Parts: sequence; structure tokens; C-alpha cells
Amino acid sequence: MLTAPKPKLWRSCRFSISFCIFLASAQTSFLRDSAGMALICMSKPQNNITCDSNDAVVPTLPWLINKKNCEFNWDAATRGRLLAAYQYGYIATTMVGGYMSNHFGAKTPFMCSGFGSTLVHVLCPLVVLAHTEAFFASRVLQGMFSGLMVGPFFELFGAWVPDDEIPTLLSFSFSGFMIGTILAYPASGQLCDVNVDGFGGWPLIFYAPAGNHTVAVHSDVDADHRVHNLLCGVRVEHLHGVEQHADVHAERDRRQPQRVIRSTIGSLMLILSCFTLICMQNINKWYAISVISSILAWGEFAYSGGFYPTLLNMTPNFAGLLSGISTFFAYLVGTQSILINSIITEQNTKEEWNMVFWIIMSTFAFSMCFYLIFGSASLQKWSIVSKEEGRRSRSTLLMTKSYGASRNVSLRHPSHVF
Repeated sequence: MLTAPKPKLWRSCRFSISFCIFLASAQTSFLRDSAGMALICMSKPQNNITCDSNDAVVPTLPWLINKKNCEFNWDAATRGRLLAAYQYGYIATTMVGGYMSNHFGAKTPFMCSGFGSTLVHVLCPLVVLAHTEAFFASRVLQGMFSGLMVGPFFELFGAWVPDDEIPTLLSFSFSGFMIGTILAYPASGQLCDVNVDGFGGWPLIFYAPAGNHTVAVHSDVDADHRVHNLLCGVRVEHLHGVEQHADVHAERDRRQPQRVIRSTIGSLMLILSCFTLICMQNINKWYAISVISSILAWGEFAYSGGFYPTLLNMTPNFAGLLSGISTFFAYLVGTQSILINSIITEQNTKEEWNMVFWIIMSTFAFSMCFYLIFGSASLQKWSIVSKEEGRRSRSTLLMTKSYGASRNVSLRHPSHVF
């Protein structure tokens, strides 16, 4: 068995991949959540929803009528349906992205997702002027592109990141979703008020993020790259049987109580944060912002430090595929939350929002208890055997040809290339 000291994390390939996933996840959540603020800027004021008018007009095509802020006659149900459209497309392709990344590598679905989602986002201002249902369809299409990115995330982690670094790098990478969400709302609000030479308003919410789009190009995670990991002392179990690594399995079993503790603490603190919002009668905006920030932080702690790494521990070779499947079922339930939320908060009163927070608390209480009872980080033997049998025919030749070159490169630049 080949052994070598593991390269330092800084300037390593696994850190570069983690940083690229961080940027991609931040961009994805920014594109997704900024549309919520755009809908407020686009809709006429109703009930407790306000809209700041802006004299700027929408850059449009000659045969389309110019539009300004607050001109679309959309009620709460319509806005909820338009927001939910993204989720409908998202759940349709999570398993597709997982299958593609598991069988053909992570690069193709990763690139398709990034470019496709951004392109549709740029075209939304023109599409919505044509018809509301066309805008709905474009949101579905954007969600379909974004759904392709879930599988590549986990496939890259499963191939490059060792067990002891998974919680740290996974938490860092997926914190991009929270960062993108946190930045989306204030940035979108500012963009909505912009007026440059008579042009501006809500279309900038769709144009500006696309200009900052960052896509990282990675080589496919295939057999030759797995040899690179082998030479660096990273994830050697990809190329060896389950029996050569009993110590690895034991270490994973020892980490499982830590996963359960983090998931439980994060869920309990999130539930407590929601409960404080329910109990408080006179809530100012800064208190609400601080509590909602706490909810996001503890939610991140619960799943990034808790049950998210479980897939990588149980089935590292099939993490991309299984993450797509699990995300599909998660969003299958969560997709309806946007529509339900818009129906519950039709008058935007505190009593209505209390009902929303009770639902959030119940959901996290259930997931916490379920993981507490059934959670496991034990490596599944079938994942190793099935992976090797499925890949051996097409990977042996690549491994043989790349071994010499990989060995030479790894000895020259162990911490820069890998």
C-alpha cells in the first residue's frame, strides 16, 4: 500500500476546490434569493407590502412597453408561485446532476449549472415584460440549471477531501449559501433604487449579479486524479478494499457522536431562536435581524457540522448521486413552503408569522429526532465494491498510464498541485 505524508491544506487542490464551491454556492443563493426582493420592487403595494417608486425605466426591446418599479399587479399568491417556480425546477434535476457527476465527473454538470443559471437570470427582465407565465417558466429553467450543482459538490468532496477535514471544509464551502442569502437582500434593495441616466430599478437585480459571476474550471474527478490523491496520502480507501482500513472505519464510528451532538445543539438553538420571536410582542427590526441571523447560523451548524458530512462518510464513492437523491426529497417538501408561506402571511401580521415559525420549529424538531435515532457514519461495504466493479474496466488503463507522470509531479510540487 502506498503511503505518503498528506500535503498542507493551504494552497492545496482540496482547499482550492472548497473555495470554488464556496463561491459557486454563494452565487447560486444570491441569484435565487435576490429574485424575492425583485418581486417586491416590481409589484404594486398591497396590504402591508410597500414598494418604493423609481423614475428609472426598464431597458427593453422596441416592441415592448417600458416598465417602472411597482407596476406589476401581482398579489401575494402570485409572488409565492413565482418564487416557488425556482424550486420546482431545482428538484427536477438534483438527481440528474448527481448521476452525471458520479458517472462522468463533476466538471460538466458544474459548468452547465453555473453558466445556464446566470444566462437565464440575465434574460429575466426581458422575459417578464413579455408575460408573467413566461417569467414563471424562466424561473423553473433557472432552478433546473441550479439543481445540477448539488451532485458535483459532494462528488468533489468525496474524491479529494480526507475524513478528518470534511467537517471543516464542508462547513466553509456550504457557508457560501448563507453568505449569498445575507448579501442578496440588502444588495437587491439598493439596486432597486438605482437610477442611472433614466435607466435602472429592479432590472439591475438581475443584471448586476451576472456581472460578478465566477465559475471555477476543474478537471474531471476520474481515475487518474484518484491516483493523485493516493500518492498524496489522501483517501486511499478509494483504491483499496474495505478490510485494509479497519482503523478508518473505527475513526468514522467515533466521529458519529460528534455529528449527533452538533446536529442536536444546532437544532435546539434554532428552535429556541424561533421561539423568542414568537413570544416577543414588540419587535424592532434590529432585534428581528439578529434573531434571524442566529437562526441561519445555528442551522448551518446543525447540518454542516452534523448530518451533511454523513453521506461522505457512509458512501464517499457515491456521495454525488446520493446527495442528489436526498436533496430531491428535501426540496420536494421544502418547495411547498414558499407557496404555503405566501398563503399564511397574506395580511403580513405577527400572528401569521408566528404560525410560520411554529412550522419551522416542528420541522427541525423532527429532523433532529430522526437523525438522533437513525444517524450513522459507518462506511458501507457496497459502496466500495460497487464502485470498483463499475469503474475498473474503464479506469485501469488510465491509472496505469498516469501513474508515472503523477508520481513525478507529486514529488516535485506536493503542496501546490494537490
